[in-house]
Amino acid sequence: MDADSASTVNVGAVAGDDVGAGEPAVRTRAAAKRAIGASRSRVSVRRIRPIVPAPGSPEAVGRCPLYEDRVSVTCESWAFCGDRTKAFVEGLIVYEGGWGIARSWRGCTVGFRLQEKLSINDLRQSSTPVKALLAASTGGHLAQLVRFERSWNTTGDSLWVTFDTPQSRSLLEGRRVIFVPYVKPRDIAGACRVARGMSRLLRRERFDIAVSTGAALAMGVLPVAAARGVPASYLESVSRVEGPSLTGRLLSASHLTELNTQHRTWSGGRWKQHPSVLAQFAPAPRTRSGDGPLKIFVTLGTIKPYRFDAMIDAMLRTGLANSSTVWQLGETSRSDLPGRAVPEVSADEFRSLALGADVVVTHAGVGTILNLLEWGVHPVVVPRRRIRNEHVDDHQLQIGHLVQSLGVAQVAEAPELQADQLLAAAELTNVERPSTTAPKLVGE
Repeated sequence: MDADSASTVNVGAVAGDDVGAGEPAVRTRAAAKRAIGASRSRVSVRRIRPIVPAPGSPEAVGRCPLYEDRVSVTCESWAFCGDRTKAFVEGLIVYEGGWGIARSWRGCTVGFRLQEKLSINDLRQSSTPVKALLAASTGGHLAQLVRFERSWNTTGDSLWVTFDTPQSRSLLEGRRVIFVPYVKPRDIAGACRVARGMSRLLRRERFDIAVSTGAALAMGVLPVAAARGVPASYLESVSRVEGPSLTGRLLSASHLTELNTQHRTWSGGRWKQHPSVLAQFAPAPRTRSGDGPLKIFVTLGTIKPYRFDAMIDAMLRTGLANSSTVWQLGETSRSDLPGRAVPEVSADEFRSLALGADVVVTHAGVGTILNLLEWGVHPVVVPRRRIRNEHVDDHQLQIGHLVQSLGVAQVAEAPELQADQLLAAAELTNVERPSTTAPKLVGE
């Protein structure tokens, strides 16, 4: 029996609603689609797999593959479960080859165990493990997401989506990971290529929620997940002190995802405030061991395709670089440096170099800074600048102002870097402060 010739069932009556027996449900697939299009709620319909599919039985019992809630429909029917945007379910029921749509929301929600749509806060508070799709570009975006995920109740078969680098392989060792081709900042074509792969993935695998901390990779994952009925949450990087990134603005305009910021100063409207990853640290004094030359670790980051010669030149001007200095250069190739110079190091070697140094001098990448603070390092931070073609924008200047206001780093722009700042950093460490004493951030 095809959809158009199928007999109809009064959905409202089945669910105990007040729709009269003389008011039939929508009769055809085309009419149902028109009714859905007229609705303001963006929903995706999910088939409920039958558990007790007794043919001809007056009751069919199924399970929603997205939320795993048992559903009972008291008619000869199959049932569909839609995206729960507030406390209702999209009113679609399929039965014996035909389509129907309720003329009342209440008529379709009776019989379903209702839940609010999953949000990022549910990941911290849920007593039931949640299967998550977690996407982040490498660097600070991935470091933040990894730190946040430690406090979330996610399942072991949650899936990570990122780029293939030594950092991602080290941080995500032992977890399910899909490595995708690198997506440059503002790379629309690259995000579209990722989106095609995500569409294929989401056709064969279900997730309870999709979360991303950016950057451009979020555009290839979250809209596709939302279109497939997976609740999608975007958590803006802590480096965005003054407002959302381009990715954040695009996702806000799409109205497809939940939006979260780590800064109270620009939260509001659809942007909800989320706890910051940086405000939980405080400086403390330490005693440097030994009186010899400073052991210095310099890290420029790995963002492609940007060089950072200004920071190297500033370090050489201080006169403190020596044969024990280690340089992690990323895209910046130089042959005039004392000590050891490498393009990249693994996350494990990075940690070993940072902990073994008297001073760490770093770009203002939030992932690098976050790791250093967790390890008790008080770094010297030198922001990359757009005007020197060192990054796509000046968000590193914002993060530099932020960590300086918190007192957890020495901060200087490259032309202004002084030897005294390195010597001061060598006498300090950082400790994790109790959450109840976290300071106010810039502008709060």
